[in-house]
Amino acid sequence: MKMFRVISLIIVLGMLVSVVSAEGQIQLPKKIQLAGHFYRSGIAEERSDLQTPERFFAAAAAAAGKRPVGKNILVNRDFNFRPQNETSIAIDPHNDKHIVTGYNDYRLGWPIGGGFSTTFDGGKTWHDGTITFPSLIAPADFPGFAEPPAGTGDPAVVIDNSGRAWHSTLGFSASFCENGLFAHYSPDGGKRWIRPVVNATGSGGSYVIDYWPYAFDCSVGLDKEYMAIDNTGGAHDGRLYVTYTRFLLDSDGSGYYESPIYLAYSDDGGYTWNHVGEINGNSATLCEYQADTTGGSGPGATGPDVTPYDCDENHFSYPVVGSDGTLYVHFFNEQNESEWTAPGNFNDQILVVKVDPNTFAINGPHLVTGSLSDGLNNYPYSPFNSRQTVCNGGWRINAAGNIDVGPADELYIVFADNRNGDIFPYPTYVSGTDGSCPSGLHTSTDVFITKSVDGGETWSPPRKITQDAWDFDNWFPRVAISDNGWVWVVYYDRRVSGDNTLTDAWIALSKDGGNSWREDRASSTSSDFFYGFLGSPSFMGDYNGIVAKGHFAYPFWTDARTLGDTDVYLQIADGNPKLKIRLR
Repeated sequence: MKMFRVISLIIVLGMLVSVVSAEGQIQLPKKIQLAGHFYRSGIAEERSDLQTPERFFAAAAAAAGKRPVGKNILVNRDFNFRPQNETSIAIDPHNDKHIVTGYNDYRLGWPIGGGFSTTFDGGKTWHDGTITFPSLIAPADFPGFAEPPAGTGDPAVVIDNSGRAWHSTLGFSASFCENGLFAHYSPDGGKRWIRPVVNATGSGGSYVIDYWPYAFDCSVGLDKEYMAIDNTGGAHDGRLYVTYTRFLLDSDGSGYYESPIYLAYSDDGGYTWNHVGEINGNSATLCEYQADTTGGSGPGATGPDVTPYDCDENHFSYPVVGSDGTLYVHFFNEQNESEWTAPGNFNDQILVVKVDPNTFAINGPHLVTGSLSDGLNNYPYSPFNSRQTVCNGGWRINAAGNIDVGPADELYIVFADNRNGDIFPYPTYVSGTDGSCPSGLHTSTDVFITKSVDGGETWSPPRKITQDAWDFDNWFPRVAISDNGWVWVVYYDRRVSGDNTLTDAWIALSKDGGNSWREDRASSTSSDFFYGFLGSPSFMGDYNGIVAKGHFAYPFWTDARTLGDTDVYLQIADGNPKLKIRLR
């Protein structure tokens, strides 16, 4: 596949939003995959109808001094009109009052940090702040030189059986291409955090999960790490797992080779990490399309593919540990070419692998569901970032959810796609004035769930959870299974506004293994995300969070009820005797 050559690249890696501009319009649909994310869009054309600063500041001035007091729990405590987004949440296995959260946090300006908030009284009071980021070094290119990262992102938090906490994140350079994945450790359950340190050789360091030390070689980008912990009480109790995408490009970032899912683990509390390597496997039937089989050249090269059908074009991995210590990893893959809905459409499929915790042998990949409606012509594009978005939007959107495991080792996966919406001739852009779609075209993104009772080898047909009207959008789902087997899902929903514009967090509960569902609104105030990211609709994060225990669930989401700002909010949902939202 021929790739666009990037003249000027801003590495986003889950935190920043880039707009790539060029003269003229793309003649053929092409996929750009650069360090950070799948870039399925083309190059943005120049637009004259983009949102003006005057419009935003006039609206912000009208709302000045009127920050609403909602009935949800405001988790971040900065109050400085700067955004927070991309939420992760963990609950202490032995103390329901102890909750740790992580999120992207822009409160300090530049560099951008990772935020945390920790409560020991069920959300009444919080320890709040930013994670200290590590220094980045590139000894081969700049001996003795260190710099702070441009930012950190893609937060994930876990708590072990002793109440200790970890917060994983990525970090990337503002100037060059060194980047890494880091684990922050809190011995007191989330009040104080130990800073990762990259060693002088760039080969690792303390609390460094993985690191790319070459400033001038832009061939490797580490992205979308997510963390899981073994709290089974078994042989590997306390082991930390991190799965992530390893993008491999030409050394100047101009050509794409692969993006396999990698696995790292730690048996000493995150201080040192062992690298299992690529875990996505191969399949002649599931992974027909191959962008490249050579594995590239240079220090980041992986060598020729093991087979001519390696499943190595992936993103959005998510790990979870079963009751016997087995690791299950879900990820999105785009290589099932015969299932694409149109030639070159790059529709994703969801795959799962099982990893033996003793030998790290890989079982799979197993197909969860194929041909998601998230290809090039399934969504419109945003003029603010050249990424797929929804009608009346502008922020980037993806179909990914996550995987979770129940008390009987039943597995659930949620996702959201636009199979019930319209087809959009590629490339169709939403309006830069209000995010609306061209007349007659609608997105209708819905949330679906699928289940496996045989260790991830076979999966039930996807079941739609959301029951709003056609041409309303739901996205960014997350599933959590309580220890009583109840299935909880949080997602964004726009039914309350009546015109598919304002957004709310909603929650759904199933007490019968996903067969029937009850929904309720979790947010007490609707959000207008069109001004949410520093006055722009360009970014709202890539996911939300939820955790469940007993008959309670704790949805945790990005919220834009304050004009021009996003904050992160928590709600407590009670499922006993039926779903009830506690507005606080």
